[in-house]
Amino acid sequence: AKEMADKLKLKYSEDEYGDDIFTMKVIPLSQFDAPDLRGLPKISGEATEFLPTKELPRNGQGIVFFDELNLADDTVRAACYSYILEGRYSNLPPVRKDGVDSFWRVAASNQEQDHCNVNNTSLALLRRFSHINIIPNITEVLNYFQEKDVDTRVLSYLATFNSDLFPAKWDEKLLEEKANPFPYTWEMTSRLIKNVKDNKEVYSLAAACIGPMTASKFKGFLDKTGKISIEALLKSPSEYIQKMTKENDSSSLLYALIYEVADLWKKTEKVKPPVLVEIMENLNPEFATALIMMTVKHRTQTLKKEKRFQDLLKKLGNLLVDLELM
Repeated sequence: AKEMADKLKLKYSEDEYGDDIFTMKVIPLSQFDAPDLRGLPKISGEATEFLPTKELPRNGQGIVFFDELNLADDTVRAACYSYILEGRYSNLPPVRKDGVDSFWRVAASNQEQDHCNVNNTSLALLRRFSHINIIPNITEVLNYFQEKDVDTRVLSYLATFNSDLFPAKWDEKLLEEKANPFPYTWEMTSRLIKNVKDNKEVYSLAAACIGPMTASKFKGFLDKTGKISIEALLKSPSEYIQKMTKENDSSSLLYALIYEVADLWKKTEKVKPPVLVEIMENLNPEFATALIMMTVKHRTQTLKKEKRFQDLLKKLGNLLVDLELM
């Protein structure tokens, strides 16, 4: 929506409508009643008319996003049928007089087998949509988590153990256990363990969000990676990384290392550009590429001035074609 607003040279908004505004309106449908969408009745002369809700547009352009579609009851969903299908609702005409839809209607929902207590959706409503099943991959989630400043311990753990982003099995036991690993519960874990250094306390807090079994693995990972010395790394990158690669389960240590370095590069100036480049040079291509992707968004021009960094980009070649730095 923001990209479209920029493309059309319109103001972006999430609550206002207007001819000069591109609106991204989220309607959490499970929290609405049918009159909220159709409008409340009003006697006008000898007839009844409906006063339309301000939640839906009368002018402008943008996206209307019906969230939690199948958590809403049937009467609420029936009230939005005509708007989803035709771009009109209540007694209001289509958004644009020329018949072109100004607002894209989109919805999201859990699947029936997700154990989220959803209602079955009728075929009449289902066939008004094109259906896309969204399955995020670990890279997308980690990139999002980085933007949200999720704790680097969570990032490095999930980079090492990708399968723990979600539960191993989707069955009734998820309801019994209550706390299970999902992207959101990992984000909650990050908030709770912020500034908590004691791994036993970290375990207790994490178990409340992602469950005791995954939290136990998380603590074991932290016990191992907590021995990393950033000071020793910055003092002698080549020697320290060579020593680390000889350790058992070195990939866990290296993931912890690159996320910690990336976080320091983003938030402080403790990591100097020549030292950062030396760290990259001594990592294997997989970890070097990952570290470049994480750091290049911050202090970009400073990093580009380093000749050794430019040489490294050329060496890694096609692994970095999307960065457009060379």
